[in-house]
Amino acid sequence: MKHKTTTLLVVGDLIVVLLFSAIGRVSHQMTPDPKSVLYTALPFAVAWLIVGALVGTFKTASVEGVGRAFKMTILTVVLAAPLGVLLRSLLLGRMMILSFWIVGSVSLAVLMLAWRLLYAYVRKKAA
Repeated sequence: MKHKTTTLLVVGDLIVVLLFSAIGRVSHQMTPDPKSVLYTALPFAVAWLIVGALVGTFKTASVEGVGRAFKMTILTVVLAAPLGVLLRSLLLGRMMILSFWIVGSVSLAVLMLAWRLLYAYVRKKAA
């Protein structure tokens, strides 16, 4: 069961990062084709996976209740979103403007919270 939960969380989180990247591209009137969405998502996915592994975001305990899911998701976003922006800046060869750091972090937080809180809620109800 723990392995299944970890797999679902990692896959769900990566889908959210892809959605975040697609929405970002569309909001900037950029083409959301699969290759460009993956390229945009890559630094955020790497940051999310690294931070998530370090803080325990993919463990079953991270979604044992909506409150716990909220805390773990916020912790991960606070660390991973700026790291993702920094990695994206390095890929592009230029530093991103402050508004991108803020809007990107908040947008990723909203999307990730929606997914993870829903998952924790449904998981709790099913138990």
